Amino acid sequence: MAQSMTELEAVNICLRAVGESPVTTTSSQNPYVIAASNIVNSERKNLLAEGWWFNTQRQLTLTPDRNKFIFVPINTLAIDTNDRNGAIAVRKDKLIDLYNNTFEFNEPITLDLVEDLSYEELPFSAARAIAYLSAVEMQRAYEMEVNKLESYQQQASFALMELKKLHMRNRNLNHLNSPQSVQMMGAMSVGYGRTNPNIIGG
Repeated sequence: MAQSMTELEAVNICLRAVGESPVTTTSSQNPYVIAASNIVNSERKNLLAEGWWFNTQRQLTLTPDRNKFIFVPINTLAIDTNDRNGAIAVRKDKLIDLYNNTFEFNEPITLDLVEDLSYEELPFSAARAIAYLSAVEMQRAYEMEVNKLESYQQQASFALMELKKLHMRNRNLNHLNSPQSVQMMGAMSVGYGRTNPNIIGG
């Protein structure tokens, strides 16, 4: 099983950043624990909303129901309809056509959908980045000790850089494995001296 990080571990990193003792549960009523949990939750959503390889469903087709409404999953953070120039958005739990000011659709909509995930569902690289970004915010809010703040900022920057590197690798791999790329590679590998009926002039 892939290495992961729990929300409790992230909260304890935040507590350590301000000189507080670690806890064994995030349900503690300690004000610092409550603050750390809130910061971790906020930073998690902020980072996930950017859309990463692990929380973006690409080219997802959503179909209208009998009332012509298109509902989105409850954990949707953002959508991208690519070629519709921002004409489609999310209002509460449904898609809205902004150009025509209506919730009704007559045909399916294909889009990229960015999902919210629980902390324990995140890959380690993302969980680590969120933990140290949260520790920076905790330091700023409760201590603002320059040396410690700089140290956590450096750790957050490193974690975020590693996450972005991994994102680029996975995005490139996913692109190469996409149906369009596989079809293109197949067309290119027909072989010398052979014709491909799918290519004009092939």
